[in-house]
Amino acid sequence: MTQVGKREFLQHASKYLNKAKDGEEIVITHRNKPELKLVPVRKKSILNLRGKMDIKVLKGDINDPVFPPFDQWCS
Repeated sequence: MTQVGKREFLQHASKYLNKAKDGEEIVITHRNKPELKLVPVRKKSILNLRGKMDIKVLKGDINDPVFPPFDQWCS
């Protein structure tokens, strides 16, 4: 993680954007207090979903309605 002042960041923004693109986190400060954090965007992948999904097998007709008919909603 790199910490940089606001003025330094503005003067050399492309350098810090390239660092963030390469995976480094950049913290931008104002008067020595952290104000912003620049982080790379994570690409979505099926591998990122591993362990976060529950697979359930549904039995029955796939065309059956999920909700009851509208006239049964208020009863």
